[in-house]
Amino acid sequence: PVTIALLIFIGVAHYARELLPFLAPGVAGLCLQPAGLVAALSHGRVLVERMLLSAFLHADDYHVLYNMLSFLPKGVQLELALGPAGYIQLIVFLLIASPCFMVALAYATGFGFHQCAVGFSAVIFGLKVVCSVNGPTVTRVFGIPMPTGWMSWLLEVAVISLLNPSASFVGHLAGVAAGVAYLGLERYKRWQDSHRPAPWNEPGPQPPPRHAGGPGHGAREQQPQYDRHPPPQ
Repeated sequence: PVTIALLIFIGVAHYARELLPFLAPGVAGLCLQPAGLVAALSHGRVLVERMLLSAFLHADDYHVLYNMLSFLPKGVQLELALGPAGYIQLIVFLLIASPCFMVALAYATGFGFHQCAVGFSAVIFGLKVVCSVNGPTVTRVFGIPMPTGWMSWLLEVAVISLLNPSASFVGHLAGVAAGVAYLGLERYKRWQDSHRPAPWNEPGPQPPPRHAGGPGHGAREQQPQYDRHPPPQ
């Protein structure tokens, strides 16, 4: 249900944006431009609306349809694997981490620093990385079989940028980085749980109960088996 709800929301955001007043500024007003975010941050402002809402806007019909066809199978697979609550946590993490990585990468390298990006692609690339953990051992990237792993998605990022120079190379790369970061945090949490000491007040093993008969019934207290010792020879 979460994947279907997201698909409907993104469809409404693209084809019936007037129904969502908070998306009224449109692509030009909500696109994610690293240079603009860095400039605002230098003045003490964080453009949260651009960082989060730009993912739900798309440049044209081809852009939104391609992303939704790519998102649907991965979203269903991870929602079934993680459950709705865990899946929502993953989506929220990728929505927040992807733009952060994008701004950091663009600022550090200069690539796409003045480019204004929109679309769900970064989140989708993050989902692809997470899917690769328990997915098939071979993945087809544009029909070419490759060993599954986040390196294959790096290759896909490069190929998409070559075929479509207007695509945000840094945005897609940021999605891969967000997916790797999510997996790293999950491994760290599992490691922490496995090394957590047992609480001091945890009850230890209890001896078996002793049964005694009431008065007048001729019953005797039964001793546990481990209290009985054979007589010395």
